[in-house]
Amino acid sequence: MRKVAVVLLLMAAATSQANGPQRSSIDLDRAGAMETLEQENPDHYRRIKPILDLATRMPCHTDTFSRTLRVRFEARDAGCGLLLMTSYPSKRHLIFTLGDTSYMKVVEMDDSPNRLVPAK
Repeated sequence: MRKVAVVLLLMAAATSQANGPQRSSIDLDRAGAMETLEQENPDHYRRIKPILDLATRMPCHTDTFSRTLRVRFEARDAGCGLLLMTSYPSKRHLIFTLGDTSYMKVVEMDDSPNRLVPAK
């Protein structure tokens, strides 16, 4: 019986190690999240501001966007879903990772170069 318990305990420990380190997740839309981030992690705060600005101007569902964030800001797993919120201006869910922290934010899309033109 003890052998079975020891084997189960070792298997559970091996499984938890295989999952790797836990990543924290921060929703930047939460009230006070940016202010807290500015105080607790100023390096991430400085990198996040231009990332959010870039996400409003550049299609964030492309490989180019993901590559740009990786090169300029050392952000991984960057992108957004294809779901476009039908508000004005339109919005998307942006997700990216800096270090061991994943960040989420709803960003407004700048539609100024893509204005609707009446059909002729």
